[in-house]
Amino acid sequence: MAVVYILKSTQYNKTYIGCTVDMTHRLRQHNGEIVGGAKKTSKWRPWEIIMVVTGFTDRSQALRFEYRLQRPKRKKKVRTDSTTFVLENCFTLINRGEGVAHDSAPWPQLTLYWYQAKYEAAFRR
Repeated sequence: MAVVYILKSTQYNKTYIGCTVDMTHRLRQHNGEIVGGAKKTSKWRPWEIIMVVTGFTDRSQALRFEYRLQRPKRKKKVRTDSTTFVLENCFTLINRGEGVAHDSAPWPQLTLYWYQAKYEAAFRR
C-alpha cells in the first residue's frame, strides 16, 4: 500500500514530500545508494525520514494527499523552519478533511509513524 513520507536534509533547511510503496528502497534512492532517486533531492543529500503517513485506501488517494501537501494554501515565511512548516501543513490537511476531490469528505483513518522524536514531541496533541 502506498504511503506519503516527509524527508529532511541532514545538512540543509530542506524538506521533501513524496509517495511510495517501498519506503526503504525509496530512501536509498534519495540518498544515492542506488539509482533512481528524485533529481530534486540529489543536491541536498543525505536525507532522513521525519514522518510516514499510512492508511490510504489506494495509491491515487495517497498521491492526492502528497499533491495537496506539496501545495499548501499558505506561504512559508522566509525565516520559518521548512520541516515545521511542512508538518503544520500536514496536520492542517488531515484535520480539514478533503479526502475526496471536490468534496469535504474526510481522509480515511490515517496513521502517522514518526522517525524523529523531537518533531513528534513538538506536534503531539
